[in-house]
Amino acid sequence: IGLGVTPERLPVAAKVEDGNLDDKSWNHAFIKRLRTLLSDEEWSRLTYVADSALATKDNIDLMLSEPRLSFITRLPDTFELSRELKEEAVWKGDWETVGPFSERDKSGKYSVQSFTRKLHGYELRFVVVHSDQLEALQLETLQRQMTKERETIQKQLDEWLKQRYSCRHDAEQAIVTFQKQCKWKWHVCDFAVQEETYVIPRHKRGRPKANERLLTETRWKVMDFGIRRNDEAFMSKHHKLGLFILMTSHAPSDEWTSAKVLQTYK
Repeated sequence: IGLGVTPERLPVAAKVEDGNLDDKSWNHAFIKRLRTLLSDEEWSRLTYVADSALATKDNIDLMLSEPRLSFITRLPDTFELSRELKEEAVWKGDWETVGPFSERDKSGKYSVQSFTRKLHGYELRFVVVHSDQLEALQLETLQRQMTKERETIQKQLDEWLKQRYSCRHDAEQAIVTFQKQCKWKWHVCDFAVQEETYVIPRHKRGRPKANERLLTETRWKVMDFGIRRNDEAFMSKHHKLGLFILMTSHAPSDEWTSAKVLQTYK
């Protein structure tokens, strides 16, 4: 069932839809239908709020054609603009603390920054939001991923480090090949080559004579210096934990502050 509701969760319009209809197409059709149900005055006062499926060019074109429809949506994380805005927000650090917005959301603490950028040919406003709760959840997920990767790396090392090589060059090349094959995301490991000399077992019975020369063989092995965290990758990711971006047609104003954009979306 496709359902549109007011901020108080009161239904405005509903329709039984094909289960295969994607959210992007549903939003487009619903906005067209909504226009037929509302007066010009109601339309002018409406702010349409939806998730990131709304952020397509077709939907933006429809909402910003006359008569324009104000909207708030979430910018998909897959957009290159999302990565750019998050990096700029972290670099600037010009955060405004807002929230919580309700009794039920007492622990909801947020920080926001507002930017203006072009998307789909339109100048739009983007509010980068940092959520303490979201950061904590994402950090737990990240730590689980890192633990799993470390366990996988240890198993790979335990097997690979058993190998021996006939010369130093072969051992060094083995390190290069191994590092190319194992593209670890959150960890690094340093290696060195060590020479080992073995006594070749005698094939004669009995104790060796006092002046008997023992045969030896030299082999090379790879040593590791322990698995350590890739601090550059971790810090780059950690700085962006808890971030998401809202996109809106509402220009910055006393009425439409960044806090109001976030509160309306929530």
